[in-house]
Amino acid sequence: MNEENLRYTIEHGIYGITSKRAEKLVQQVRVGDRIVVYVMKKGCGELCESFAAVLEVVSDWRRSSRPTWPDEVRGNEVKYPWVVDVRILASGKVPIDEVYSELSKILPLEESQSKLSKSKRVIRFGTKLRRFGMNFSKKPVPNELCELIMRRLRAGSKVAFEHETVKDWLREIGEVLGYYVKTEFESGGYRFDVVWLLWDNEPPIAVFEVVFGGDVDKAIQRLVYARRKLRVRGLFLVVANRDEEERAGKVLKETYPELKVEIWYPDKVKELRDTLSKYEDEIRKLTTLGRQV
Repeated sequence: MNEENLRYTIEHGIYGITSKRAEKLVQQVRVGDRIVVYVMKKGCGELCESFAAVLEVVSDWRRSSRPTWPDEVRGNEVKYPWVVDVRILASGKVPIDEVYSELSKILPLEESQSKLSKSKRVIRFGTKLRRFGMNFSKKPVPNELCELIMRRLRAGSKVAFEHETVKDWLREIGEVLGYYVKTEFESGGYRFDVVWLLWDNEPPIAVFEVVFGGDVDKAIQRLVYARRKLRVRGLFLVVANRDEEERAGKVLKETYPELKVEIWYPDKVKELRDTLSKYEDEIRKLTTLGRQV
């Protein structure tokens, strides 16, 4: 994948492929599968010949009939007519030189090397990897490769938290504090990551949206609905980095100045969860005194 399109994928949570690649991938790659992204040298900037992201597929494939990615828009043509929604599990930079020896033990790249050796041009690792995955193996690359790259990406990241892990922490915090907690709560066509309720089957009193490399604007739109339609006063947005925080702050200031949203980082959620866990029994007793008969 080229670097410019990868940045668009991370920002908008969408991944696209050409019609040629779709012949195999649309049938093989399903919801829950993971995609390891390697940035090719051509046209790259900071991520040349590096693994840069691991994505999780969260929707079925669909056809796109309009230019979406930057190179499509510039050329006013649809290069990637098959798209799928994704969640970013990890992103960053892992140069191929740092993991080549480990990858050589996972992938039988000699097979692809021998089939490509007839060509007189320089064969880079990205070409071998793509050809191996698409043409020679007839199956996805081993899971060990995905796990290796995810570990390396997270090791080099200031935030090494998964979306689902943070949701679990928010659930645990709410339960310790005596709230009814629901995940993937749906209302009005919107789905919220985590909500807290005073009583079951009542409107939420707090809504949490967790955004890691996803669409900050859409998360804020969900919070707008929660405030205006559900009358929720506790609105929280958990972001992975400063770029997402700045984007959220800009949207809130310019478009929804009346909306009061607390912006947290994952490490704050973890710290709260860990602190409450130390005194979980005591806190549960204290928060349920008013409910005892």
